[in-house]
Amino acid sequence: MRVSIHISKQIKYGLIALIGAVLVVIPTLLSQSLLGQSLPAIPSPQDASRQADQMSAEQLTDVQIDEVTRDRLRFDPAWQPILRSVQQDLMILKWGNNRLENPIWKQYGAKVYPLLDYYTHSSDSTRQTYGMVGIRSLSKPYTTLWLEHQLQRRSQAPDFYLLTGNLSTIIDPNADGPYEVDWQKEFGLDDAATRDRLVRLARTNLEPIDSANYYGQFNLIFLQSLLGYDAVPLPPSPYSGGNTFDPTGNSAFTEWYQLEQVVQPTEAQKQRAIALYQGLNANAQEYLLVKQLGQVKAGAISPVGKVLLQSIANDANSSDRVWAIAELDRHGDPQGSAMLQEILNGDLKPLYSLTKWASYESDFLAENAVDRPTHAYYLLVNMTQKYPQSRFVRAAREYGNLTGRSYFGGELRSPILRDRVAQMTPEQRTAIWQNWLDKYPDHPGADDATYFWARRLQDENQMLKALDLWVQLMIQPA
Repeated sequence: MRVSIHISKQIKYGLIALIGAVLVVIPTLLSQSLLGQSLPAIPSPQDASRQADQMSAEQLTDVQIDEVTRDRLRFDPAWQPILRSVQQDLMILKWGNNRLENPIWKQYGAKVYPLLDYYTHSSDSTRQTYGMVGIRSLSKPYTTLWLEHQLQRRSQAPDFYLLTGNLSTIIDPNADGPYEVDWQKEFGLDDAATRDRLVRLARTNLEPIDSANYYGQFNLIFLQSLLGYDAVPLPPSPYSGGNTFDPTGNSAFTEWYQLEQVVQPTEAQKQRAIALYQGLNANAQEYLLVKQLGQVKAGAISPVGKVLLQSIANDANSSDRVWAIAELDRHGDPQGSAMLQEILNGDLKPLYSLTKWASYESDFLAENAVDRPTHAYYLLVNMTQKYPQSRFVRAAREYGNLTGRSYFGGELRSPILRDRVAQMTPEQRTAIWQNWLDKYPDHPGADDATYFWARRLQDENQMLKALDLWVQLMIQPA
């Protein structure tokens, strides 16, 4: 699977004027600056703190930082100690040991909410991380109020992982602990009324379905994460038109549909269902396997559908064997689950037949494609969720740590991790790819890892070693 490494932009040292607005330069000051009126003197941090103490959480989260106030506070001597404190935290996150000993939300509490909110939609990943970790550390009601405002912004930032990830692993990707937590409860979505209200708000503020930013918008990812992918309208898949097979009027499909209605099929009916599939041409088989059976909800497969999947799974020569095994696992079939776990923890080469469809390669445009890419992706995601400690998933997770992007689909990993990848020396990158390949030479991502290793060797001017790897890539089977 080809994955391009994301290199974060260099941080500019002129920190956007931090704090002032943060420790809540009251709405009067903000509105006057926007109207161009004569600006009052900037309050001291102590005065601003006292003013913030008199505001409710709702009032505090309504305060927005404008550029005029921001720049005035940036150069005010009274605010410099706070400015330096935040600068130090950001440098620790980007280049240091990730240990934030006394971040501003610990020093000032919710009074710094406006600054943290400002950072969450920054174009800089480190500031996004700092802002989101701070707001989540303030807990409810600030997390819920932030989400309500965020859903009205129609923006793409921040990285959604910053909402769902474990705070410890967001700050330090090498820390122990689960990757994700109960983010819905953390943002107040365990309350039915709040959940319904924010879902309506997110839907109201979705970009048009034909928008160029539709897939990347925060609201879409929020709705998909909360409700599931099927609950959100998506543009037609660019790959769904490859197979032009139409089952209408096809006698084999008419008979198949009748067999699917049988609750307790006889052995003869089971064998007939298998024979119907085997008698179809490639396009029709594809349609039945992917379009027809692939859209069945987990655990709701018909008896003849299950029999067909078991038949394919037991056929060592079938190119769809792993696909059928993964489908059986999705439907809770014990035999299918046992077969899948044996593959995930053993020789990983059989997985190539499945992962190639979710690799965002030109295979997506193959003549016989019937929305395979989308379903293959979800089958792989299901494996990662059910078998996170399997050899295959461990390797994929480590692969993502090295590239800064998810192995499945290429989604961006945490900003801190991506920055760390970007800061590696050529020698470090060469070593980590060589180590990964030593551990997982049979992984479907081995060809990509070999590619990255060769590029790193080129960076070190080790041209002969790089050439040897390029040759390996050219002669190894696809």
